[in-house]
Amino acid sequence: MLANDLNVGGEQSGHVILRDHNTTGDGLVTALELLRIIKATGEPLSKLRLSMRKYPQLLVNLKVRERIPLDQLSEVTETVQAVERELGSNGRILLRYSGTEPKIRLLVETRDKALLQPVAERVLAPIRKHLAA
Repeated sequence: MLANDLNVGGEQSGHVILRDHNTTGDGLVTALELLRIIKATGEPLSKLRLSMRKYPQLLVNLKVRERIPLDQLSEVTETVQAVERELGSNGRILLRYSGTEPKIRLLVETRDKALLQPVAERVLAPIRKHLAA
């Protein structure tokens, strides 16, 4: 979010960050912002939700020996960048360490469900090579 100067971020769990208000998720702030949008637009939530595009996702958690900063693992970053270029606007990759466990989390999202597993395996290969426990 910071790197791309984005104000809204979220996860499937419902964890939402609204940077204009907080640096961490806050359910009450999220609910109030949603109510503000409903009031401002005059549209019911049932109609507003139609503007959200959901793509198939695959989340993989992999136990790691250590947390080497990802920017120090060129094979990993080069693979992620290559996959992101190939996916273009048809998908995305999110790779991060867990904040609470010795794991790395890979989220793959693509318009084409058939690409999820092959893309994940491609990104996981150098991660397993350098980090897997």
